[in-house]
Amino acid sequence: MRVLRKVRGTVDLLPDACRVHNYIYAVGKQLAELYGYEEIKTPYLESKDTFVRTLGKSSDIVSKEMFEVSNSNAKKEKAAICLRPENTAGIMRAVLENGLQQKLPQRYFYQGPMFRYERPQRGRQRQFTQLGIESIGTFGISADAESIQLAAEFLKQLGFNLQFHAVESLETTLQSPTVELRLNTLGSAECREVYSNYLEEYLNEWMLQNPNNPLSFDTFSRIKEGRVLRVLDSKAPEDQACINGAPSVQDSLSTESRERFHALCELLQQLGISYILDNRLVRGLDYYNHTAFEFTVDNDQTQASRPIALLAGGRYDMLASTMNAKHPIPAIGWAAGVERLVIELDHHHMKTSLGNDPSPVFIVPLLSSPVHDKIVRLRVLECATLLRAAGISSIVSHNQNDRDASATKSKTKSRQSIIRKGIKEAEKAKAQIACFVGEEEAERGAGCASLKNLSNGELFSNLTSSELISKIQALQIG
Repeated sequence: MRVLRKVRGTVDLLPDACRVHNYIYAVGKQLAELYGYEEIKTPYLESKDTFVRTLGKSSDIVSKEMFEVSNSNAKKEKAAICLRPENTAGIMRAVLENGLQQKLPQRYFYQGPMFRYERPQRGRQRQFTQLGIESIGTFGISADAESIQLAAEFLKQLGFNLQFHAVESLETTLQSPTVELRLNTLGSAECREVYSNYLEEYLNEWMLQNPNNPLSFDTFSRIKEGRVLRVLDSKAPEDQACINGAPSVQDSLSTESRERFHALCELLQQLGISYILDNRLVRGLDYYNHTAFEFTVDNDQTQASRPIALLAGGRYDMLASTMNAKHPIPAIGWAAGVERLVIELDHHHMKTSLGNDPSPVFIVPLLSSPVHDKIVRLRVLECATLLRAAGISSIVSHNQNDRDASATKSKTKSRQSIIRKGIKEAEKAKAQIACFVGEEEAERGAGCASLKNLSNGELFSNLTSSELISKIQALQIG
């Protein structure tokens, strides 16, 4: 019988990986709460229509990447069900369904798995984790600036270098990758439509004039389907000459949209946030408008490779309208791929401060005779209970044999033999402190134990419960 394996495109998060993921989540949660955001959790299962309406039936996510749920009872459902490919649409659906549009603004942060049927590769899985924020019901440029400021602070606290492209930033630690904020505007809905038409004309003309340089299949399909803004996202080498010559969205901006963007840029400068204007940065989904941004790091594979996005966001004032909301609801948000953050943190050997939580105390029962083993087992569990009540993480060894020494061995040698085995077990558990409870300690009462500092070998024998707690706390602080 073959060994069972995980589904392709998924990853087992073992304890060390979980600690890194939880640290990233904790940093994001703490910052979001400082900015007045509250946590929201939407279902992993959503109606497929939630994304068909918002992303478009012909979008890659809906047409190629969506995981639809099918089972024997599927016919009983009124609408097709899918695993959520992203969370922005689900959060807006939750706002409308729960009547929260009457209580705007709403500020949410979230973290959780998303699902897309993509070709698995480094940093991209079919089940992946996103952490993000959504500020719903806010329109001013200050909301855009604050959203970008929160993203910048989040990456900075993770250890990324956010000195950007200033000359003095080149003299920074080589272990910290430089993160660049790339910024653009799509203008209003009217500006976006004008630009889309302008871009479509350019692309059709380019194909006529360059019959010997065909564009990629995906790009050709997007042009044919009228999703021309998505062409600018293409990474295919054969598309780059066409993309580099494409018109800029800046040429299609109205006076109002241009002034709005200039005001945002000025505000970011005043906040000390540097940026690079990137006219090729767009959001291909129809509900995006005005501000679009990405925080990127260089792709080390080749100098010509496009930068890797760690975090991306933008304004989506038209999303609610695609869900039949009575009125448009202004909103802005961003999302970061946690797996990509982990790769970059590890790739550059950056130190993620996973907290200074002390390692658990390892408690070993010294079982040597049937007469005393019963009370020793009780005292070990009582000791662990007292330590945990004092906030000290504790692990009890349950692997000691009832009789660890033969009848020919002396009692002293038997105890020392068990202690040596207990220390090895404690070291495997990455403990820095080991406690031992045997016949002598058990007779002194609940919570009594001998303690050994595994980092320097120092031994403290027959401590009372209060002495034990004080000594452990002192060692962990020191």
